[in-house]
Amino acid sequence: MLKSATIVKENDCSPASYFLVTQKNWEVGLITVSNDENVLTVEFTGSGLPVSKVQLWVGTDPSLVPKTSKNIPVPGKFPYKASDYTTFHIPLSDLFTLLPEGSYDGKEVYIFAHAEFEDTEIESRNDKIRHPK
Repeated sequence: MLKSATIVKENDCSPASYFLVTQKNWEVGLITVSNDENVLTVEFTGSGLPVSKVQLWVGTDPSLVPKTSKNIPVPGKFPYKASDYTTFHIPLSDLFTLLPEGSYDGKEVYIFAHAEFEDTEIESRNDKIRHPK
């Protein structure tokens, strides 16, 4: 299930965590967002199940999120994707254009995130069915 949040930039933002939930409203992990004066950090963690794939859109204008004709976000078209790591470090300069002597203070960042989790118990059961001892 997609999660989105607005983070208001301060010089250093304490980590803020949001639950990742399934369509059945099960809490299966967390997305944790923080920043320092130059970098936005977004981390995905699972609650008991390992994260297998993550997709992320970060920007200042949510109307730019890739969507279907029915206005539903499409994670497969998000620019940040990974299956081998779960932490993204995004330079704030990639998100904002500042005038000289400008500040990121008070700028809003929108985050759309999608994560897939491995159900190792099901894989284990399927493996036993395919390869009986």
